[in-house]
Amino acid sequence: MNKRKNLGQHFLKSKTIAKSIVSNANITRNDVVLEIGTGYGILIPYLCKNAKQVFSIENDQNLHLSAKSNFHDYSNLVLEYGDGFNSDHNFSIFVSNLPYSKSRFAVEWLLQKKFSRAVIMVQKEFSEKLSSNEKHMAISVLANYGFRIKFLMNVKKSNFFPMPKVDSAILKITKVTEARLGTGDNKKERGLSQNDARGLREALHRYPESQG
Repeated sequence: MNKRKNLGQHFLKSKTIAKSIVSNANITRNDVVLEIGTGYGILIPYLCKNAKQVFSIENDQNLHLSAKSNFHDYSNLVLEYGDGFNSDHNFSIFVSNLPYSKSRFAVEWLLQKKFSRAVIMVQKEFSEKLSSNEKHMAISVLANYGFRIKFLMNVKKSNFFPMPKVDSAILKITKVTEARLGTGDNKKERGLSQNDARGLREALHRYPESQG
């Protein structure tokens, strides 16, 4: 638990919110779902209900072993131990209650992946940055030229344990086409359009972390 807390990880305890996250992912029988951060598995029953397959990856060994014990009867579930961001699984849907410290990295990571949509839980302040129209913020470049981002709902801090100091927000992300990434006139758009998916992180790093 301390390891995850140091990463800014707080565990969702509301089944109502868990159901809402999965409902907004619009999972079908053709979808392969990737969840990074199994935690205590609150999303697993809802993810597995309709998905073709669910990969859920946890980097805390105790939590991983607990999940294997508790959810061994789901035939379409694969539980793995390790860093989910090093996973090479193909997926159509991404779902995660992201550690606050990993939110920006996760967004940049998603830019390099082929997927249909994602539903993520992030710190409320980060969600506001991500959906900001302020073009000088590097993270808003991601929002405007890499994804379509829809704000779904705020989540009060009382819905987590240990309780964080701030509220969270749930966002739905849809990957835009490469054609869209190649349009536009201003310098930051051109910076992105001149890089393929593997180079998007380098393009973003041209703009200081302090700006987004």
